[in-house]
Amino acid sequence: MKRAKVFMSVVVASSLIFGLSSHLFAESESLSTNSQLISQQENSRDQDSSDEIEKVKTLNIRFREYIDQNGRFFGSYPYIKEIENLSNKIYSDVDSAINDLDLNDNDDIISPVVKSKIDQDDNFVKIDISVEFEDNKTSFVYYVDRVLMQEISQTEYDKKQKEIDEKKAEEEKNQTEAKLDEIVMVPLRVNAESLGWNVEWRKKTDSIPARAILTKGQTKIAVFYNSTLAYDLVITKDVSVNDITTGNLERSAELIDDGILYVPSSFVEKYLKSEETTDGTKNATSDKKDDAANIENKN
Repeated sequence: MKRAKVFMSVVVASSLIFGLSSHLFAESESLSTNSQLISQQENSRDQDSSDEIEKVKTLNIRFREYIDQNGRFFGSYPYIKEIENLSNKIYSDVDSAINDLDLNDNDDIISPVVKSKIDQDDNFVKIDISVEFEDNKTSFVYYVDRVLMQEISQTEYDKKQKEIDEKKAEEEKNQTEAKLDEIVMVPLRVNAESLGWNVEWRKKTDSIPARAILTKGQTKIAVFYNSTLAYDLVITKDVSVNDITTGNLERSAELIDDGILYVPSSFVEKYLKSEETTDGTKNATSDKKDDAANIENKN
């Protein structure tokens, strides 16, 4: 009898342990399944996010034909699958404009009544639509922000376009300034005189900016300083035949170090430097600073 009780106790205990183990296993399997589900959901969200980014890059504008109940083709209107509400709005506007034409069933539609023009870049899409028949014309304009993937008003478009243009202008300005910083500037007088040019300084008058006058033989070059003219140079090859041209420097002439006029080294190379001097020696461009480089007339 005692053995039977002991046996029954073992069976019950085993059942309890097995049941508990099964429960724990089931719970573990459930947790594992939930973990997989969460992981799948996260992957799905990541994919959705990636799709949204890709959607901006692959905004597709298709065209749908407008055909009335009599089978007449009126033209095509744009449809953007990614922006359903705008597409519906476009159709509604076009449909309303065509109905306002009050056409008879036997009126012939020879040429398209609905005409579209689309301008788009990386930021915006501008859609112009007109419904034209004989003397009647109705026009619609829609603006789409490609980043937000939604229609915006003209006011919003103008504001954002202005911000983009200002940013672009600032970037171009910075690039220009960086390029200017790379230009080598050299003193004009010391380089010009070493190449056989005579240099004179003329002060600003009411009508003419301050300038350095360089003369060599029949050639005369005026280099303007702080000028509002559209050019930096006036080159005269021969006054007798009116051989006069204008030019521009890579960077405007600058007065540095108490009146020393500096110009880009490219000016010296292009306009002043000859192959050889009269004694056969090679000319060299100088970047030294000395008293002779001061172009102001000290007298």
